[in-house]
Amino acid sequence: MTIDEKYLVVGNDDGNIRFYDFQFKVAAWFENLNTAAIKSISFSGKTAEFASEEHEQDKDAFSCRDFIIADESAMVIQLKSKIFEAIESSKYKGETLMWGLKSSISAVAVHPKKSILAIAGSEGFIILFDYVKKVEISLNGVGYPVDKDYSTN
Repeated sequence: MTIDEKYLVVGNDDGNIRFYDFQFKVAAWFENLNTAAIKSISFSGKTAEFASEEHEQDKDAFSCRDFIIADESAMVIQLKSKIFEAIESSKYKGETLMWGLKSSISAVAVHPKKSILAIAGSEGFIILFDYVKKVEISLNGVGYPVDKDYSTN
């Protein structure tokens, strides 16, 4: 559970994410994402975008910042507000950033200005990941970054 500007955001055991206003009415939902139980939600530092361009003049229309979720099976997915309005099921999905880690994810956090994602695992590991370049950022013991390429997986 977290807060994104004007919504209370809840990730559920069924893999769904719901946005509630502060009167606890459902404002938006992201379902059928083919994820396990949601363990973590983190929002980008970018400006919130409307789910549909037709609603940009409506101050009450749903808008949110891009966000990243992690589920208990160690899958990390980036979601955008526009998929809330998607009609075709093929467009109603996020971008899988990582999968197949050795243990479940206990938390994710997005850098407020850079394309860096920090991932903490239940077995005590921490991974820094550039989600634009699709590379893991690690230190080789002397402070130099070493990239592991995920773009072909």
